[in-house]
Amino acid sequence: MPSISASDLKDKGNKHFASRRFAKAAELYEEAEKTDIDNATYPSNLSAALYELGDYAGSYQAILRSAKLLSANLNPKLAAKLSSRLPKALSHGLRDGTIVPKDYHEEETTLKKLRDTASVDSETSWREWERISGEYDSVVERARNARTNFVSLHMARRSAHSGLEYFCVGHDHPMSISSDWGPGMKGEPFNVCTLSTERLSRLSYFWGGGGDARHVLGSIIGFSKAYLKMTPEKREVTNVHFTLLDIHPTVLARDLCLFMMIEELIHLRERAHDEVEEVEIKATLLYIWMGAIIPSYCHARFVKLARSLLRDLSTCSFQPPQWLHVTADSIPGIIVSLKFWLTQLSHQTVQEMLHHHCDRPDDNPFSFAPVVPSEFGVEDKWYGITQCFVPPGPLRLRHEAFSALWNCLPQSPPDALRQQANRHIDKTWKPNPSLFNAFDEGDFGYPDVEFRPFQMVEQIKDFNARMDLLRGRKIKNDCPAYSVIEVFFDAVVDGLIALNGRVCIELLQGDVCQELTKMAYNVDNRPANFPRAFTRMWLSNVPDYTHGPMNIAAFTLPNLEQQSDASVAFNCLLNTGIWEGGDHFVYNYTLLKSKDFARFFGCRVISNNTWGDMEFSTKSLPRPLSELATRQELIAWLTRVLIITILPPRPPNPTVVLSGRIRYPNNLAAFFGLLMRLRAIGYPTHWLSEYLNDIIIDKLVTDIVPYYDDVPNGIHPSTQEEWQGPCRKVNLDPWQVELETMIALSYEAIPFPITVSRRQEDIGTYEAPLSPNEFGPATLMEMFGNHDPVFNLVFYKCGTKVANMIQRMDLGAMKEIFEMGHGKGEIYVLTSLDEFGLKKRIVRWRMGKERVKKMKTEKWVFMTYRIDCHEIGSSVTADKWVEVVS
Repeated sequence: MPSISASDLKDKGNKHFASRRFAKAAELYEEAEKTDIDNATYPSNLSAALYELGDYAGSYQAILRSAKLLSANLNPKLAAKLSSRLPKALSHGLRDGTIVPKDYHEEETTLKKLRDTASVDSETSWREWERISGEYDSVVERARNARTNFVSLHMARRSAHSGLEYFCVGHDHPMSISSDWGPGMKGEPFNVCTLSTERLSRLSYFWGGGGDARHVLGSIIGFSKAYLKMTPEKREVTNVHFTLLDIHPTVLARDLCLFMMIEELIHLRERAHDEVEEVEIKATLLYIWMGAIIPSYCHARFVKLARSLLRDLSTCSFQPPQWLHVTADSIPGIIVSLKFWLTQLSHQTVQEMLHHHCDRPDDNPFSFAPVVPSEFGVEDKWYGITQCFVPPGPLRLRHEAFSALWNCLPQSPPDALRQQANRHIDKTWKPNPSLFNAFDEGDFGYPDVEFRPFQMVEQIKDFNARMDLLRGRKIKNDCPAYSVIEVFFDAVVDGLIALNGRVCIELLQGDVCQELTKMAYNVDNRPANFPRAFTRMWLSNVPDYTHGPMNIAAFTLPNLEQQSDASVAFNCLLNTGIWEGGDHFVYNYTLLKSKDFARFFGCRVISNNTWGDMEFSTKSLPRPLSELATRQELIAWLTRVLIITILPPRPPNPTVVLSGRIRYPNNLAAFFGLLMRLRAIGYPTHWLSEYLNDIIIDKLVTDIVPYYDDVPNGIHPSTQEEWQGPCRKVNLDPWQVELETMIALSYEAIPFPITVSRRQEDIGTYEAPLSPNEFGPATLMEMFGNHDPVFNLVFYKCGTKVANMIQRMDLGAMKEIFEMGHGKGEIYVLTSLDEFGLKKRIVRWRMGKERVKKMKTEKWVFMTYRIDCHEIGSSVTADKWVEVVS
């Protein structure tokens, strides 16, 4: 077969290049270069294709080869092309880490020759390269600090209530994460016993929104059973790490107490002990974990444990079990919670607590009577009288009238006996302290313990059966609920003993997106040997509150092991009924259909059932560019995301539409984080750099228009055509100041060149008083959701046309500013705030120091602005803004 000439290979390559099939073009140009090693044209062509693929180091090397061949054969036109491409390849390669100073220091002669032939058009690129190479040492030195600055930016807007919602009782069936996502889940099976010894030595599982720890406890049981089935060789190398993360410190304080009681049970196994002590610990676990009220002796045991933990954590003398680790940054919030339980609940009464335990049919007219399995029928009648689980036999005699009342059931007991038992409860029992939220801003003092008392018992019973834990043990008629949790916690203890020295449970407090980004950027304050990438991750329904699949793709998938069987799963509970299907759900948050979502993010959508589990998996990264979105597709999509971020649609009012709450929390920091992520997926950084530069200098031209409709049922894929309009320049000036701040703070961490005039030291933190009087009536009267993240700060210069527009603030006014360009340099919008809230009484933000100085001179003001109902607050004048010096 005759060989193909270099010229023909080049011509074929040119056709592929013109059709943007750069990988195929590069392949043909490389063959052409090998066929004719003395022709400078072929490595030049190759450098162009590699540059378009984002392979800047390969492009640079091809440029060098071509330039050296030009020394013998002058070709000014080709030299000019190389001179134009070289500084761009160097700039992008140096910033993304694929080129290092040694690479260009060794070629200074060649670089100088090409620099001398630079045309007027390429001068800007050469000056940019000189700037980027000149700051290289500074960038390396300050990169970690820049990454830390970036992850400190809040990626969600703030809500009126800055207190944390406390979800102390979960809804999901317990899972064993090493094998499934719970009963009935259709996700990909995961068989830990088939893994290699290398992977078994570093297994890691993550729960975002760990809640009441049921999944971690279930996974200890499930994993230990799998561990005992392994070969001795595999058991010898196995190590597993469980990370339980929750945003709420009180959740972790409660879980820590549960784990320490489990440790007490482990110690009891190792020594002779009074059986009653073991029963009392297990009863305390039952009442703390599942009950609204608890017996006095269980309360005393819990308080003693909390007091011991408070002392040890406060004095840095806490010595956890070898299988437990509490991260240092989590301890302050846990201390606050423990202190609150020990000092602020002395006036709480059982009667008031039970008044808030309102999810029984008799108390709540909107509830349907749950079907309670027959084995719990008698105890359900007991609960209807006493509002507590029946204590096990060895403890029941401590309670006045309890034995007599229990023996009367299931028949109707005498009223006098009911009253005697309830008087005893009112007098001697206590509210469950672990249900009280130390970070609640409410004024009522009691938690709304709205849960079906036997739902969790049934779920644990089903888990026990699924894991084959009964082994001849039966639910005791004498104390059914207690006997269920006894089997469960015995299995937890068995599992921890079996995994002796091979398991670590980590308690980590924080926002799931922020904490995972810290890990991905290696700026988390956790032991160096702790995992930053995980085998499997479960997020519960946390994505309902964190912008759904968008933030999973941008801020969770980076922490997933790049293994075909590694995956992240979650469910939807906040608004399940409004979605027509998985495509609708994914599109609402990402503006991409499921297939496009997988293509744009280089991942797999394994399951997408909004009524069940949803599961995503990553692929090995970076992906070939041919598998990803085209440049045109990517820029159009990013622009849609940008516009909906700064001008989001109006979601349904959660105080009216209870079943259709949709949150769009993402702000410009989240959008900036998305841009930072795209390089790792495989997108060339010159796409991202040029796009972000257009935004920074306010030269974005697009045919994408804001979404004008309300979204009572979310954004539907069928609306995509409504995003198209005339091509025009839009006005991004009001949002540039915030982007400028974000870029300045994280400049050295950005993986592509960007043109900015400010750096970290040019940004200040500012604070101003913000009393409830500065909020509007819709907020003060809670006419809309005050837990929803909907607040911006709008700064404006008084006495201007835009100031008058602001006073009639509505969605139309902001869109008019966006479309018509009003108020350039006279209005700024901040979406990411450091501190904010009705009861905070302050607002804190970051901004350029020189800009704030100028705004103070010009007597600017700011006000709060809700993006859901478009309510503005009262103005706060610049003379009240104070720089916070750390």
